[in-house]
Amino acid sequence: MDHKENFYKYQAQTTPHPLGLVVDHASGSYIYDHLGTAHLDFVAG
Repeated sequence: MDHKENFYKYQAQTTPHPLGLVVDHASGSYIYDHLGTAHLDFVAG
């Protein structure tokens, strides 16, 4: 299983249509995509 499959298997599924965000890393309540853009994780916690 690759990282993308692992992410989709274990993430909190809040919608039947995931955004397809390519996650690079996370810090605190922010998720950073492969371009370095920060996204606030409203599902954290």
